[in-house]
Amino acid sequence: MAAKTTTKATASRSAQSEATVNAAAMPAAKSAKVYSFISVDYPGDDTSFVTGWNGKTGVGFGSEAFTYVTNDYEIYTVPDASDTIAYGINASGVIVGGYVDLLGSKTHAFVDNAGAVTTLDFPGNALRLPLASTTRVI
Repeated sequence: MAAKTTTKATASRSAQSEATVNAAAMPAAKSAKVYSFISVDYPGDDTSFVTGWNGKTGVGFGSEAFTYVTNDYEIYTVPDASDTIAYGINASGVIVGGYVDLLGSKTHAFVDNAGAVTTLDFPGNALRLPLASTTRVI
């Protein structure tokens, strides 16, 4: 019986040694990230979506597209559009999204760089929307 006890004790020491080696081989744990959340509810809409945030300005849509800066909402529209959806904004403030023309017959993608709106029409009238990363429009 003593042999069995010794074997178990040896196995236990071996497992402890292995655990110590494994722990030493692991990188130090990163500290947890802390997130803060804000509620962005476009006035008068039952549902609104924030689709882009660059740390200062948010863009989104509900019944219409909007920008959001520190509790201030502004309607966002592309010129000559009947309906606009803002999908993203990058660190430089370039806004991307889609819109329907005034005739309501064709959808377009757009890039808005400081008020200079570029329409992007893709072959076959398929709506493909650009996305904004933190450094560029993709």
